[in-house]
Amino acid sequence: MTNKTGILILTVLLACMAFSCKKMNADFPPDAGRPAQMNVVNATADTLNIFQNGNRFNNISSFYPAGSLGYLQVLAGEQQYQVKKDGTPNVLLSLPMALDTLGVYSFFIAGNSADRVFLTKDVFLANNDIEIRFVNSTPGKSFDIKIGSNFNYSNRAFKSVTGFVKMTAGKNHYELYETGNAVPLAQGDIVLAEQRVYTLFTKGTATGTGDNALGVKLITNR
Repeated sequence: MTNKTGILILTVLLACMAFSCKKMNADFPPDAGRPAQMNVVNATADTLNIFQNGNRFNNISSFYPAGSLGYLQVLAGEQQYQVKKDGTPNVLLSLPMALDTLGVYSFFIAGNSADRVFLTKDVFLANNDIEIRFVNSTPGKSFDIKIGSNFNYSNRAFKSVTGFVKMTAGKNHYELYETGNAVPLAQGDIVLAEQRVYTLFTKGTATGTGDNALGVKLITNR
């Protein structure tokens, strides 16, 4: 092989490599940024779907009254969120929300207007603790809540969120009172497992019946 032939072959190879690299890079989608995590909690009586920037992110199924999605990855930064009833293209509400990169959040939907939704930043105590918090997601109502022997909060207004409190494993009795009322609105036992984190939130309405009656629902955060 002459020197000229070798140089020609090397030139062709370098050109092919450059073209291939350019093509491979073009095939990758643009960097979407580092994500946040969001759990969506449906405290309404409707079956809902939720969208970020027009893209539905509860893709597996719609989520039902008193249901939650679990933590899903979403774009961090300020994004536009929309909520729709299942089976209809109509947007119930649309609002911007700003999430920190790698932040962990819960988005509570308690009605069909922006004043009835709210976002919490979820800060857990430790990886090996049993933890629980209470969230009032009932518009126009204030509650007193007791869980077990060391969880006791009074006069929790709509959108108020307690911190996570360390609990003991096993059966824990809870009592929910409308503030100023000595008769429990709801009471019962919840079973808490080791190394789990929970949220107890209010759901339903004062005039609701059956599954839509005013009460509480326990969900597992992790």
